[in-house]
Amino acid sequence: FTMRRLNIKQCLIFSIISILFLNLLVFNILLYYGYSRMSTSLTGNSWLENILSSPQIQKLIQNGKAGGFVNLQQNSLGRIFIMTSNKITNTKLDNLTTQAGKSAPEIHESISYLGIDVSDSGEALYVYKRILSRHLFPYKKLIVDIGANDGLMSSNSFNFIQWGWDAMLVEPVQQQIEMAKQNAKRFRDPYRDNKQNVQYIQAVIGTIDGSIDFALTNDVVSMENHIIKTNRPMAGNVKGVTKVKSMRVETFVKTYNIPRMFGILSIDAEGIGDEVLHQFMEYNMRPAYIIYESLHNRENIYDTERYMKSFGYVSMSKLGWNHIFEHRP
Repeated sequence: FTMRRLNIKQCLIFSIISILFLNLLVFNILLYYGYSRMSTSLTGNSWLENILSSPQIQKLIQNGKAGGFVNLQQNSLGRIFIMTSNKITNTKLDNLTTQAGKSAPEIHESISYLGIDVSDSGEALYVYKRILSRHLFPYKKLIVDIGANDGLMSSNSFNFIQWGWDAMLVEPVQQQIEMAKQNAKRFRDPYRDNKQNVQYIQAVIGTIDGSIDFALTNDVVSMENHIIKTNRPMAGNVKGVTKVKSMRVETFVKTYNIPRMFGILSIDAEGIGDEVLHQFMEYNMRPAYIIYESLHNRENIYDTERYMKSFGYVSMSKLGWNHIFEHRP
C-alpha cells in the first residue's frame, strides 16, 4: 500500500511538471511570436527577411547559385531512375483468332519501378544513358569491377546487375566479398533462368601471379585497403597486413574467359590502377567504357589520357574521383 501511494505521488509530480513545461513552452512561443510581429512593425522587415540578410545565409545562397544547388539536385533527384519491364504477348489463340485466320494485334504489357544510382558521383547513369543513346553497341553486356568492395556503397557495378548485365566483382577482402554477394542476391539472375552470370573473385589484379602483402584499414567509409607498395605510404588507419591472391591481367582474362570487347571496366585499385589499366590495353582488351580512379596512382592523369588516346579512347568526363573513357576506334 505504501509503495502504491508513492507511485501515485510520483505520477502526480510528473504530471504537474509536464503541464508546467508545456505551459512554459507555449508561453515562450507566444512571446517570440509577439516579439517577431512587433519587430516587423517597427523595422518593416519580417523574421524571414532578417534571416536571409544574415551573412552566413547570404554566403550559403551564393555557394548554391554558384553550382551547389545543381550538385544537390544531381545527387538527389538526379540519381532516381524509372525502369520499365516490357512483355509482348502474341494473342494468336483459338478464341482470339480472327475469321480471316490472322492473329489479333500483340498486347504490350509493362511494369515500372523506381531505382537509385548508388555509384559515387552518378557514374552508372552517366555511362548507361550514353550506351542507350548509341545506335550500335557491339560489346558484351558485362561489367568488370576491380576493387568492388561491398558491391553497394559507391559501387559502379550494382546498378548494372540490377539492369540485367553480367558482372565480375574482384575484391581481395573476404568480408567485403560476402557483403557484395548479399547485396546483389535479390537482383542476380532473379528468376534463376541462367540469363545472367555474376561472379565474385577474391583476389587483386596486380603485376604478379601468386600472393602479395595487403594492408587492411579500419575505415569502412573510405574503404582504402591497398597493396603495400614503396610508392604509396600506408594509411594511418591500417589495422593489419595479410597475404592475398594476386593475378596479372593476362591470367585473369584467360582464367575467366573475359571477351576482348566487353561493356565496362571499372578500376579502383588504390595505387596500382595505372598499372592495371596498362595491362588491359597492352593485352589488347577493349572495353567500351572505362571508369578509372586515378587517386594514389603513380602516373599523372594527363599522361594517362595521352596513353589512352593511342588506343582509341577519349576522355569523356570526370565525375568525383573517377575519369570516364569511351572507346572510339
